[in-house]
Amino acid sequence: MHIFLIQKQKADITIPCVLDTFEDWKQTIFNKFEKFALVAILPPTLLESLHDKKIVEEIEPFLAKVQSGNDKTGIVMNVADGKPQFVHRTFAEFFTARWLSRNFKDNTSVLRDILSDRTNELMTDMFTRMLYGVRRE
Repeated sequence: MHIFLIQKQKADITIPCVLDTFEDWKQTIFNKFEKFALVAILPPTLLESLHDKKIVEEIEPFLAKVQSGNDKTGIVMNVADGKPQFVHRTFAEFFTARWLSRNFKDNTSVLRDILSDRTNELMTDMFTRMLYGVRRE
């Protein structure tokens, strides 16, 4: 994200208020990417079982922005069949794991289904590391 800030936005990161504004923007965009990722990764039945029932509804304006080519972040490249397509699946897995690690208490039953699915092994590993702060040496 710093590369985006410095190279694309030509921001002067030596100015403290620029960094503060950037941090606020980063949190906003990460929250948007998390919701994009949930829609991209989870099957509709699990998505509908999440505590937050308005995820699909909330991202619709942003999906339209991606489809029209007005999203310049380079993380979500396209929308196909109403699902965001990330530049690489690993980004979607990261943002899904990030959302789950911050919302696991309200979504325990869904979380069991997600984490027990063998196709989500990388996401499960990311989730575990985020939740418990485990680092490989």
